[in-house]
Amino acid sequence: MAAKHYYQSKKSPASFIVNSVPSNVKLILDGKVLNDDRYIQTPYKSKITQGIHELIVRRDGFVDKRVKLDIKSNTRTEKILAALEKKSTNFAPVDIKIADPSIKEVWIDLEMGMEVGLAPRKVNDLLAGKLHTAKIYPNYPSKKKPLYLLIFKPRAALMESTVCR
Repeated sequence: MAAKHYYQSKKSPASFIVNSVPSNVKLILDGKVLNDDRYIQTPYKSKITQGIHELIVRRDGFVDKRVKLDIKSNTRTEKILAALEKKSTNFAPVDIKIADPSIKEVWIDLEMGMEVGLAPRKVNDLLAGKLHTAKIYPNYPSKKKPLYLLIFKPRAALMESTVCR
């Protein structure tokens, strides 16, 4: 899904690019949540008007990164690198596998728009003890109807989730 671009202006050709670690984050620009409060895959680029702005890079389980942007008339592209620090070590890896051998390719839409990719897949940055959801689609990018919906709560040790029919 293409991210929505806010702050477009004919007067200012300026833009900003956000790269982050981890790469799936929520972005808040001047108090407005971008992309309908869904995770955004970085790098993310958008136009921005001149002036001083505050960008917050957020991900569950990580400390927010606040960045002050001072966009001047001669600014073309402001580059932001946000390496987020984990709030705790209470993360749990999850292996997601498909048990049906006839299904060769699926995509996993994890959390609020955080697309993980093809299965089998190991996901490392999930908070332990919190409910998570995953939608499994057989023919990405059609996303007409999920094949499966998983709801799970990982523990501190490696959790394996095998999807069966």
